[in-house]
Amino acid sequence: MLKILYNSRHEQGKEGKDLGLTHHLMRIDMILNHVLYLTYEIPATDLRPFVPRSLSLATAGENRAFVSIVVLQCRNVHASWLPFPRFNYTQMNLRTYVKDPATGEQAVYFLQSAVTSTLVSIMTRTIGIPWEQGVLDLKVFPRTGENTLSYDLTGNWQGDIRVHAEALAPLPDAMAPFVTTAQAIRFLLLPMTGFFGKDRVKGFHITHPALQPQALKLREIKIPFFSNMPLLKETDWNDPHSVLYVPEATFRIFLPASTVR
Repeated sequence: MLKILYNSRHEQGKEGKDLGLTHHLMRIDMILNHVLYLTYEIPATDLRPFVPRSLSLATAGENRAFVSIVVLQCRNVHASWLPFPRFNYTQMNLRTYVKDPATGEQAVYFLQSAVTSTLVSIMTRTIGIPWEQGVLDLKVFPRTGENTLSYDLTGNWQGDIRVHAEALAPLPDAMAPFVTTAQAIRFLLLPMTGFFGKDRVKGFHITHPALQPQALKLREIKIPFFSNMPLLKETDWNDPHSVLYVPEATFRIFLPASTVR
């Protein structure tokens, strides 16, 4: 299995001085379970109208851009200085990849997001994070007698949702158009800055330890996003660039988000 590792001292530096996070008022800690990164490759020109002009697209190969559906279960979500209350919910994001205007480093831009918690949706909206509420039922379980699993998401958010993937496997040796698999993982999974908003773009930083993804095989998909935002033809839904799975990871988010000038 390919391992993408961090230098722990470098990560600690980013948490403070390098990213200018010392002025942030709140740190949110959480455990993420069953994280699925379902990624599609599209021409950058097709994506450009959906991303604010203040953000440059991050591309690979010959001007190829990427959009990812990310599904995850959030557990024990709480402010780091306040042990209670703690929240549990399932989340679904549609995101793409951009450059941080301040540093030029890789970042993500959230096109749309939904959570299953009504309270969390209301709370995040009050601080400017546009998380909608959705109905998401995620079931992940091992296949009997096999060294694999079944990943099954159903629900409703802007329409009926169905995602089914299975068959854990090591990462492939190559993930074109990236030169190496390690480069693809860094591009798709490891950005430490996220942006959201259209007319007023805001950004926040995160930290997390090493992520060690495995590959899954997409078996079935039904989603409303690409119908409402015509980024992909329906005939392309079953042909993703990659399907990556991380069983568990710890994340820390720094808030409040800062406005992009």
